[in-house]
Amino acid sequence: MIKYIEKLDNLNALNLPKEEYLIWGSGPLAVRNIRNSCDIDIVVLKNLWKNLVKKYPLQKEKKNLIKIKDIEI
Repeated sequence: MIKYIEKLDNLNALNLPKEEYLIWGSGPLAVRNIRNSCDIDIVVLKNLWKNLVKKYPLQKEKKNLIKIKDIEI
């Protein structure tokens, strides 16, 4: 759980508008200490996505994925 909290700190450091994304995948389980998670998967609204692709590169293998540290968008 402590490692996942560190990942959440990385997410919070991005200062993303909380109303424009949600954590999904194994994240909700990791927060409840039901399952481990090696990253944070988030989905974002279209407007936030447009802003993020201006700041961060898309992954070469997946054109609809941005990786920032241990966060996958």
